[in-house]
Amino acid sequence: MRAHRDEVLAVVHACATREKPEHPLQRIMGIADVAAGVEVATTDAHLARGIAGALQGAFKGRVSIRFAKEENFLRATWERAK
Repeated sequence: MRAHRDEVLAVVHACATREKPEHPLQRIMGIADVAAGVEVATTDAHLARGIAGALQGAFKGRVSIRFAKEENFLRATWERAK
């Protein structure tokens, strides 16, 4: 991840930029480096899912989605194939 961080974040930002005209409240709240890679916090579950899908489309790998309905919280994880 460290070697391709800029490329991955370019896809993340491009996805958010594409969504902005139709969904102006869907935004990236923050990006943080974590031990496992990079964590992207969004204001909306649909944007999180879209970003994970865009990363899978661009770099292959695997996406997993966990939704906590009672908390209105979605965790979308993308992992590059090893």
